[in-house]
Amino acid sequence: MRTRKIRWRDAAYEYILLNGPTTAGELLEMVKQKNGRAYKNNGPSHANGASQLLRVDKRFESRMVKHRGQAIGDGIVYTSYDVCEWSVVKDEE
Repeated sequence: MRTRKIRWRDAAYEYILLNGPTTAGELLEMVKQKNGRAYKNNGPSHANGASQLLRVDKRFESRMVKHRGQAIGDGIVYTSYDVCEWSVVKDEE
């Protein structure tokens, strides 16, 4: 495992343990340092970067999940799209 941005990955691991599976975008917004500040230079700058960091760490696994969204204009239009959801690998002892 590479050691890039290990503090952010450790904080993401704790967040997923407490809150369950989540997307990289939500992790980027919600994972904070112990003093409540965001990881500026020590964390990823965008959701794709967060996914790349999680992908190389063996503690995390991903799966594609269908999400349903809606757009309101002339009428309500429902769309579905795939989102990569991250979770913690369960240890089998």
